[in-house]
Amino acid sequence: MELSKSGIEKSTTVLTGFNEESTTDIGKIKLHVFAAGENKMTSFLVLDCPSAYNIILGRQWIHAIKAVSSTYHQRIKFPTKRGIREIKGSQEVAQTCYLHSMKLKKSESL
Repeated sequence: MELSKSGIEKSTTVLTGFNEESTTDIGKIKLHVFAAGENKMTSFLVLDCPSAYNIILGRQWIHAIKAVSSTYHQRIKFPTKRGIREIKGSQEVAQTCYLHSMKLKKSESL
């Protein structure tokens, strides 16, 4: 994401993946997340590992914006001062982005 390392706060959190492999974070960073017209300061763990994603928004962010999510409907709804906002997902777009990022990572490692 081309962020400055000076903004990373030192921490040592051990994360375990679905494959039961463990990794330790580099640190924590706070970034603004702008979604559906709303801006929320959010803390992220920084990892040095290959990934198809720049960020993963988790339970803390969902709770912070008081959202209700539906993986089946690929939507998340949350209250704002201007009413209920909605973010819609697209399985087709998600798969296309994922495949594209994996092709880029494969070509970078050659």
